[in-house]
Amino acid sequence: MPTCEIDFVFLTQDNAGRLQVALGEAKGGTSIDERDVDSLRRLAMAMSDKNLDVYRVFAKAAEFTPRECELCLDEHEDSSPHVVMFSRCELEPYELWEINDASGLQKHYEHSLSGLAQRSRLIYSKSP
Repeated sequence: MPTCEIDFVFLTQDNAGRLQVALGEAKGGTSIDERDVDSLRRLAMAMSDKNLDVYRVFAKAAEFTPRECELCLDEHEDSSPHVVMFSRCELEPYELWEINDASGLQKHYEHSLSGLAQRSRLIYSKSP
């Protein structure tokens, strides 16, 4: 595995007690690029295990561009359901999804990384 940098890692469990790890890339105002996505993808693949769900988290203090959404939610990749995306809209409000009410999504509290990934796909993907 080549050396790569990630910005944060956290370990949690879903409601059934299954272990989940989140590998994160965080950006201030700069763009998420192919190198960022590829680094997290390779690390997630190296860590994947039948007893551990690995999620890639992309957080950005600005809006995601269409190109960033395409890169992060690669529709041709098996692990794309394991991607969580947080833009300024999700990071700043008191309630996580309050600004995305315009998308038609009901307010809902997610309790796992899989729920956050499903919500991210609904918001940022062209094909849910």
